[in-house]
Amino acid sequence: MATPTNRSPWQVKLHGKEPIRFRLKSQALAHLAEHGHTDPAKFPKNALKQLETAFEVQIKFKDKDGNVVKRSETHDTYELAQKWATQQEALLNKIRQQQGGVAAEFC
Repeated sequence: MATPTNRSPWQVKLHGKEPIRFRLKSQALAHLAEHGHTDPAKFPKNALKQLETAFEVQIKFKDKDGNVVKRSETHDTYELAQKWATQQEALLNKIRQQQGGVAAEFC
């Protein structure tokens, strides 16, 4: 089964300042370094965290004939992403069983 991946932004919150969001962890770490925080073990409490607002699922199905079907989607919660992945995998398995493969014209 496909596993959802957290694709949410990273938030940096330093004492006395408004929280700032960054798309990439490297950007958030660079911002912390600019403010003198270079050792992750010594970061202030809750200074860096990844939010939980976007979960991406990628599914790749390949049949015995080499046909490949790729699907991906992003959801607001981990549970919704898991549910979508389960439904898509069940649908692709059904198509594969009924048609003998997952050629693009069946999906």
